[in-house]
Amino acid sequence: IQNYYTQLGLIDVLFELLKSKNKSIALQSVLLSLSTLYGGNRTVQETFFLKFISDDENKVIGDISKKFHNLWETFGKLETTRLSNIYAQVQKNLFDCMAEVSNYKDLSPIELQDRAMKGLEKEFACAAQEEAETLIIYLTFLQALCEKQFTKMQSFLRDQKWQDHQLLRPFDFLDFIRHVMNNYSKILTRHNLPLGNQLIELLTDLIQGEVPENIASLLHKTFIYDMCRIITDFNSRYHTLPRGFGLNPSHPQFRDFKGNIIELFKTMLENRNDKNTQLLRQHLDLNGLLQAMGDFMTDFVNFKGIKKITDTQEFMNSLDMEDFSGSLTIAINIYIIFRYVWEDGHEFNQEIKNRILQIYKDDPAKQDFLSKIIYILPLSSNI
Repeated sequence: IQNYYTQLGLIDVLFELLKSKNKSIALQSVLLSLSTLYGGNRTVQETFFLKFISDDENKVIGDISKKFHNLWETFGKLETTRLSNIYAQVQKNLFDCMAEVSNYKDLSPIELQDRAMKGLEKEFACAAQEEAETLIIYLTFLQALCEKQFTKMQSFLRDQKWQDHQLLRPFDFLDFIRHVMNNYSKILTRHNLPLGNQLIELLTDLIQGEVPENIASLLHKTFIYDMCRIITDFNSRYHTLPRGFGLNPSHPQFRDFKGNIIELFKTMLENRNDKNTQLLRQHLDLNGLLQAMGDFMTDFVNFKGIKKITDTQEFMNSLDMEDFSGSLTIAINIYIIFRYVWEDGHEFNQEIKNRILQIYKDDPAKQDFLSKIIYILPLSSNI
């Protein structure tokens, strides 16, 4: 049915409607476009691509870029103010709690969380929900245009160039989203994570397959650093409480967002471009990722009720397919990242061994746990 309507000229109509100055009409045309693109329909993608490269004034891309700038500016300002106020109030509540209770460590996690979040119930809703939802729709549209590694569109969204033809006023979506993610990392909360997830998912679709230039667009030190910080540095109650994750750095929604970032890093390395791999190796917080791998596995064994891994084969036998949807899968993906970074087996073993000893020099139990995990993960990934 998608191809039938495409043959009737629906994409021609939709493309013209995308240029509408009426926000509602433009948005509804995006939603209808999404239904035609559903499932990565290559015929529809090709038809849209031909329309884009024939738009010499680059009007549709220009209109979308303006919407992105305006929506993100509003979203960023409102969410920055909201989160700043929450951080301040949470810290005040915690100080008040310490003044009222002789030893606040005696409080149960629920009691401590309730005291910390006192009076903030209304503050947690996303301050720019409409802007976030509209951004998600447009981001999903771009993702659908290049789904299933449609290389021509993946490259086009970077520079609006086709063969020797350069469209007017090109807009680099990868560069824009990279800058957005640098800022989003500072204001992410449980209540705006749908936007964060969509941003990461679009970036992942834009770099899959034979598009090393797109990957190179993301290999800026600050971008990799900020994405690593989300995984490694926002796990204390100072951050998890005001960001809506309570006292749980393994909160399922936060865990899954971190997993999407790990998937992005893994996708960057799967292209096997030596220059890109070398740059990513320089910028990744490898020690932080190793600690995160241990944390994800700790979360997993706690979930499974495993007190101690004494026999690796017994551990392997205890796994079932339902286990590969959360912390275990994320830990496996970190392991795969390490194997891309250190392809030589001897170098890999030596690097991991030295880093475990360095990070956990005063914690033999952690050393033993990580050493077992490094042996288990490659076996788990082959189940």
